[in-house]
Amino acid sequence: MNKAQFIDQVADKAQLSKAAAQRAVDAIFDTAGGAISETVHSLGELSIPGFGKFTKKTRAARTGRNPRTGAEIQIPERSSIGFTAGKNLREGTISGRRKAAGAVAGAALGAAAGAAAATAGAPKKGGVNSGASAEASTGDTASSGAKASGGAKGTGAAKSGGTAAKGKSGGAKGGSAKS
Repeated sequence: MNKAQFIDQVADKAQLSKAAAQRAVDAIFDTAGGAISETVHSLGELSIPGFGKFTKKTRAARTGRNPRTGAEIQIPERSSIGFTAGKNLREGTISGRRKAAGAVAGAALGAAAGAAAATAGAPKKGGVNSGASAEASTGDTASSGAKASGGAKGTGAAKSGGTAAKGKSGGAKGGSAKS
């Protein structure tokens, strides 16, 4: 998956326009001024429970050899960013606490959609008439199915209930982050 496909997926899952999804992705992942980069460079680490931990690693200056000439050279100190995947990312699961939070967020989204429909003159059925809130209240969201199936290819099955995508053996356990 490339960045454009990722932005399309974010736009679909968050119900944003592609332009808004691109701004959100850039605000988080931009290497020069993104939230992750700025936090890791200024504080040294960023931990996102269930997702993983970004850490700044510094390699000390050392003496090396030019492989072509054999002459000694001074290699300067370097900084790099390391990432350790969290348990939920490695296993492609959602913790119980996250499921409950998703249900609450989905219910709030559904209530907001119901309120918007009521003000637009559409009949309001129970206050929650959004498909997203029905998925979120059961704890079976499209994002959990897509993670278990390895990304965008499993989203069709995930949206139709999620059980087909969750049962695949090629899920996130084998390192499904393919580019």
